[in-house]
Formats: sequence, C-alpha cells, structure tokens
Amino acid sequence: MISGYCHNGRLDDARALFDAFQGKNIRTWTSMLSGYAKAGRFCDAVDVFDAMPEKNVISYNAMLSGYLENGDFVSAWRLFDGMPERNVASWNSMISAYLKARRMREACELFDVMPDRNEVSYTIMISGYVGICEFEEAWRWFVDMHRRGGVKPDQKMFLVGISTVIGLDNLVMLANLVTLAMKMGYSENVVVGTAILNAFTRIGNLVMALKFFENLPEKNEYSWTTMISALSQCGRLEDAITFYRQVPEHTVETQTAMMTAFAQNGRILEARQVFNDIRNPNVLSWNALLAGYMHNGMVEEAKELFMQMPTRNIASWAAIISGLMHNGQSMESLELMAQMHRLGNIPSDSSFTSALLACADIGDIEVGRQIHSLSFKAGCQYNPYVGNGLITMYAKCKNLEGDAEAFGHSDNFRWEDAVRVFQQMPNRDVVSWTAVISAYVQRGRGEIALELFLDMFYHGIKPNERTITSLLSAIGSLGAKKLGF
Repeated sequence: MISGYCHNGRLDDARALFDAFQGKNIRTWTSMLSGYAKAGRFCDAVDVFDAMPEKNVISYNAMLSGYLENGDFVSAWRLFDGMPERNVASWNSMISAYLKARRMREACELFDVMPDRNEVSYTIMISGYVGICEFEEAWRWFVDMHRRGGVKPDQKMFLVGISTVIGLDNLVMLANLVTLAMKMGYSENVVVGTAILNAFTRIGNLVMALKFFENLPEKNEYSWTTMISALSQCGRLEDAITFYRQVPEHTVETQTAMMTAFAQNGRILEARQVFNDIRNPNVLSWNALLAGYMHNGMVEEAKELFMQMPTRNIASWAAIISGLMHNGQSMESLELMAQMHRLGNIPSDSSFTSALLACADIGDIEVGRQIHSLSFKAGCQYNPYVGNGLITMYAKCKNLEGDAEAFGHSDNFRWEDAVRVFQQMPNRDVVSWTAVISAYVQRGRGEIALELFLDMFYHGIKPNERTITSLLSAIGSLGAKKLGF
C-alpha cells in the first residue's frame, strides 16, 4: 500500500500509513525512502534514511539515486564510498548519473573498476554516448561488450545498438547487427524486428526494408507504420496507400502515419479526412495534423487547431512555434514560446532552435539572449541544433561578441580559444562550421574564417554552398585571388 501510494504521487497518504504501521521492517522503510526520492522530496528522503534502524544495499541504492537525481555528486560519492555493500545496481546508478551530466571521463573510469558488469552496465554506456551523438564511441562500446563475451545482448541493448547504427548511417554495421540478432535468437522478436526495419528505412535502403518487412514472422502496428512513413518520405505515396489498405486492423498509430503521409505530399484534405475517421485521436494525432497544416502553409487553420487541442505536450508547442517561424510569423512564434514557459513547460530542443531562428529573423538580440540563458538552464546548450541556432542568431543580429559568448568567451576575438570550445560540441555539422565562418566573414575577419575552414576540412566536414559563398567573400576582402581559384 505504501509503495502504491508513492507510485501514484500520494506521498502524504503513504506517510500517514507509514507512521501508523507498527510492524515496520527494512522493506517498509525503503519503500517510503524510495517514494520520497523519486518524487523529488529530497529532504524527507534524507530524514527517513537517517532514521532507519537498519539498512541494506537496496536502501543505500535508493538514497544514492536520490542524491544523483538532485545533482549532488559530492554527497552521492561520499555515500557510495562508504557503503558497506555495493551491487551492480549501485555502480550502474553512479555511471548513469555521470553520463547524464556529460562527465564521460568519470563514467569510463568507474566502469573500468567495476567488479561485476551486466547487460544494463553496457546499455548505460552505449546509451550515454548515443545521447551526445558520439555514435562511433557508442559502437566501440557495443563491439567491446561482444568481444569480451561475458555479457550477452538483451532486447534493450539491441535497440540501443540499432540507434547507434542509425546515427552512423552505416548499412554494413546494420547487416552485422541483424546477423548477431538472429544468432542470439531475436529473429522472431517483433520489437527488435521493427527497430531493424526502422533502421533500414532511416539509412535509406528501401529495397532491403521491404524485403525485411516481408520476412517478418510477426508484424505489429509499428511495423506497418514504419513502412507507410518510409514509402511516403521516398515519394511513393501510392505504395504507402496500398500498404495502409493492407493493414489487418487500423489503429491510431497507422491512421496517424497515413494522415502524415497525405499531409507531407500536399493532400491535406485527405489527411483531415483520415483524422476525422480516428475514433479517439491521441495527442500524437493532433500534433501530426497541426504539423501538416503548417507544412502546407495553412497557418490560421493550424492556430485554430492548436486552440482546440484537448491536451498538449512539448511536441505540440514545438510544432506551433516552429511552424509559425517557418511561415514568417516570428514575432508570434516568440510570443508562444514565452507563453509556454509561463505555463511551466520546459521547451524542447526543437522549440529552442526555432525560437533562436525567430530572433535571428527579426533581429531581436535581447530576447535571443534570454532564450540562450534559458537553454543553458534547461541543459540544452550542448545540443547541436540549439548550438547552431545560437550561432546563427548572434551572427544575424550582428553581434559577434554574442557568438563568442555562445562559445563561452567575451569579445576579444580569441579565435583559437573559441574554436577549442567549439570543438567540444558533441556533434558538429556543416551548419555549425558554416555559421561560425560566416560570422567572422561578416565582421571582416576573413583570415580567421579561412583558418576555421581549414580546420573544418581537416575534420572531414564537407562544405556546402553557403560555406563556399562565405569563403569567396572572405577571399575577395583579403584580395587573395589565388586562393579563390
């Protein structure tokens, strides 16, 4: 009963029952402790932990999780170091917390000295690197786990491994992973099978995806949804419709996929008809139609739909904020961003990026700085898209000092320091590099722009059209015609 109350957020009822219960044992105390820790009532959790007449490893782990979830690494480490007994869950909790805080070195050091490891340990490590888009390092951990042979991949690990391969966009690695999954007996696992199918479509091999789909021993709504979406995105809408008609039983998921397919191909009326056919549309269905309206430039319809939504989630706000920005209504986009924040919602990476681009569009540096500060508080400053948005916003607002601030520096144009911090971004793409290069070109610092370009080229990033245009401008301003040729 105590655990049930805690699980449903009724902490006061749980405590009343806890206080009235005369037969408390170590499990009773631990249940109350865990309830407080998971609910964020940290002071209450500490009081219960200190008052416990006896403790076991589960009690210690519950308190350890409480410290870590509140970011108190000092207290967590002190408790961890003084635990009379640790199990693999104790070590996993510490490693997971370090990875979430992007303290990769400490996580690796802990992993290396673990006395025992299980599949969860490796899954945590792989997921940690996937979370910061370090897919090569994530794959190295997966291979290392397989080579050591002491731990066998489970379903969760295969799913993380598939996410890694998608990030690497590597068809050969995916084929190897499929072979391993079959050897490990996952050939008929519908969850793993659907994830593999999704990987084939994401990497862009539709032929192999179709073949894999046909050979799936069991197909679920997500399998059908994946194929409908993939065919639509490849411009094969009629094939997507054919697949949709073959679905044994239409669910909200398959209907939403078909609705999205129609909307992405400009057939918004048919998308709306599918939406109307859904008996109980969920928030994903509403979001899909909202995005469809925005995609087709039907801004007023999208705003009206947004107001009609019975429930909204972070993706709903992201869709309306992004849609308004992309349809030239940047001021209203920022107003909705502010409204979202006032309601206590933490913006997503997508919302931060769209809001920053809206600031760049209207040249509002002050609001841009506020969003920059908010993204830092939300822990989104290392997201590559948010980072690109920050650089673009500061560059377009003619504030190179702000560009330097986005890297953690002031206005002294210490480009070596700026580039060094820039290279700490977990996933740098051509957009990031080009934004920085363009910013320096616009400020007449062509020599620094050329240095950055050489560094970009050294890291294997291919320039795009905007990169070349910026470089030609820099070369022209420097009078270095030979470099242009």
